[in-house]
Amino acid sequence: MKKVYVKSLIVLVCLLTASLFLSTSYGLWKITSNPDEIIASNNGCFEIIYSQEEKIIISDMKPLSIENGKALTPYTYSIKNTCNEEKEVEIRLNILDTNTIDIKGLTVFMTGDSSLEPTKYNTLKNSRTTMEGVGNSKILNNIVVKPNETIRTNLKLWLDEKEVSSVEANQEFNAIVEITDKETITLPTFKETILENNGGIDSISAKGGPDFSLPATLNEGLFATNDEDGISYYFRGTIPNNYVMFAGRMWRIIRINGDETVRLILQDSLEPSEFNINKNSTSYAGYTIKSGDEVENSTIKEMLDKWYQENIMNNNLNSFVATSKYCNDTNNYSEQYHIYYEPYNRIVKNINPSLDCQENNEGFGGKYRLKVGLISADEIVMAGANYNSANSSIYLNNGTDFYTMTPSDYYYYSAYMMFLKADGTLDDVSVSQKKAIRPVISLKASTVVIGDGTIENPYKIDEDVL
Repeated sequence: MKKVYVKSLIVLVCLLTASLFLSTSYGLWKITSNPDEIIASNNGCFEIIYSQEEKIIISDMKPLSIENGKALTPYTYSIKNTCNEEKEVEIRLNILDTNTIDIKGLTVFMTGDSSLEPTKYNTLKNSRTTMEGVGNSKILNNIVVKPNETIRTNLKLWLDEKEVSSVEANQEFNAIVEITDKETITLPTFKETILENNGGIDSISAKGGPDFSLPATLNEGLFATNDEDGISYYFRGTIPNNYVMFAGRMWRIIRINGDETVRLILQDSLEPSEFNINKNSTSYAGYTIKSGDEVENSTIKEMLDKWYQENIMNNNLNSFVATSKYCNDTNNYSEQYHIYYEPYNRIVKNINPSLDCQENNEGFGGKYRLKVGLISADEIVMAGANYNSANSSIYLNNGTDFYTMTPSDYYYYSAYMMFLKADGTLDDVSVSQKKAIRPVISLKASTVVIGDGTIENPYKIDEDVL
């Protein structure tokens, strides 16, 4: 009889322990079924069940046609409203900082109770998320869920083969679907604040494009153009309201990128440096140079990376900065013993700047995805400068000569880079000459700011919504 009592007591203790574990594990738990593993979580009034892991990791993402994309195995989400009142749920797709795939051409497709026809991710409405480690957040859909009702939706993701030809090896798509109550306060993003403070999208679009052959000596405000990710809005002229205080330093807004991140250039200049210590090869105009399996950094990249580490990463500010696209267009051609890089045609001969970066097979330079880089000569012309024509009024003029990321030509055994002179003239100089450095970064699309952008009240990240 005593043995039975002891056994019963052990069973009771085990049951109580299991009950305590289950009652304290309400935030996120795994339910194992046969044959698939199901992930479930609670978020306010919503009980959410995922058919796969909560995080979406695709290591073999390939460009597909719409037909083949629709045939993919979906990520399925079941959402139950456990509250006693009707709720509107917002479904977001958050691209994580760990993502290494270019999301240009990323297509989303939803079926079920919440549906969405194949749509480019970059065309979706931006969302403010409080999730950490998110570089870009977009709203997939909103749907009303009745008390105790369960809805189900299927999500498929692919790269549009019409926009993306291939994906480099070892690149990985990292994202997470966020399901939240629509009643959560959504504050305007940095992009939305800038546009509102500068007349709005309609008035900006109605302006058309400027004449780039003329210097911009007045406040011409914002203009719209296309870059590789969508519509970009760039400042041109004197500009009194594009100041940003970040990392204890003053910056100026260059433009809103097509992916809705906001590109900044440091107002002050760092110590002068060569673009590259070596000069006697066309490859020394490259921000990096490939040699077999090795990649050699330029002198200026080494300095910028060190500055970013010391001033941004070491101050725990890296999470605010997006991995952004930078262009070091080193495509080139020969003309009577003189080698010109392609930007020379755009900037000097045709005065037709572009935010599209050309593909590059030179083994040096090209397209980059970086946390920090340099401004391009194309962006400087868009801002109001001209080649060999002074303009001290341009907002980029800070009284120093500073390098761009754009090569000009190669002659007399030296590669030349374009730079902005202290008087606002765009010119070129040998890569081995020292010029000032002005770091360029992009703040994430989900950034929320306070201030009005003037020097007296510059934009600052709103710490109350971090």
